[in-house]
Amino acid sequence: MASGWGRALAMMDADLDAELGETVQVVPTIVSDYDGTRPDPDRPTFDVIALVHENEAHAIAPPGLRTEVQSVEFVLEIRRVVMPDVRLKKGDEVVLLDRPDAPRLVISRIDRWDESRIVMPLALIRKETP
Repeated sequence: MASGWGRALAMMDADLDAELGETVQVVPTIVSDYDGTRPDPDRPTFDVIALVHENEAHAIAPPGLRTEVQSVEFVLEIRRVVMPDVRLKKGDEVVLLDRPDAPRLVISRIDRWDESRIVMPLALIRKETP
């Protein structure tokens, strides 16, 4: 049985999502060196309210190179209690439905250390230029 403290924390977590969360669509994908990326037919696409943090753009200089790469990192946090029974994988796509032009991102890593949330750093999917 959950303690009063645990129930209060769960309510605050839900309030935080209601106030600051945004609707995201998670598109499970299969990544192949030969076929590219395609939706995974065995794992359904789903929408969920989640927290999305956008870290400011900053330049990183890979070791040994005389160039800088602009880096923007997004972090997605989904509460475990609202997460459907779908196994997430690195490489799955995330669409930020509430943002202009609904940017598409890819899950870079899945951190399961938080007891109440699954935390996932995301990377922008670059559009191919002709």
